[in-house]
Parts: sequence; C-alpha cells; structure tokens
Amino acid sequence: MAARLRIAQTEIETLIAGIDTIDMVLKLFAPEISGADAKPMQLPIPYAARRCEMTNRGIVYGVYIDAAKL
Repeated sequence: MAARLRIAQTEIETLIAGIDTIDMVLKLFAPEISGADAKPMQLPIPYAARRCEMTNRGIVYGVYIDAAKL
C-alpha cells in the first residue's frame, strides 16, 4: 500500500506541474484569459450514457409503475 501511495503522489505532482505549465503558457500568450472563471466539466455516468441505459431504465421503470397501478 505504501508503494502505491507513493506512486499516486508522484502522479499527482506530475499532473500539478502540467497544470502549472499550461497556466504559465496561457498567461504568456493570452493574458486576458482568466482561469478563475473555469468550471469543471460535467460528464455523464460512464458506460450508462454510452449504451443508452439511462433512457432504457426510465422507460422500464415507467412500465413497472404502470403495471403496479393495474
């Protein structure tokens, strides 16, 4: 576990260095862009949206509700 933790910490440090590099490049070439306005991107649930399961679940759930009312 300790080795995995150290690997994860090293990867985090690498990612932070990459973000800092992107930030410096943006400040150098486009100083008018502010990173404070950036928001995280909302992503759908993995796989469920790709296979249309979210829609299928809604349809199936609706059928169960209709069947329960009979």
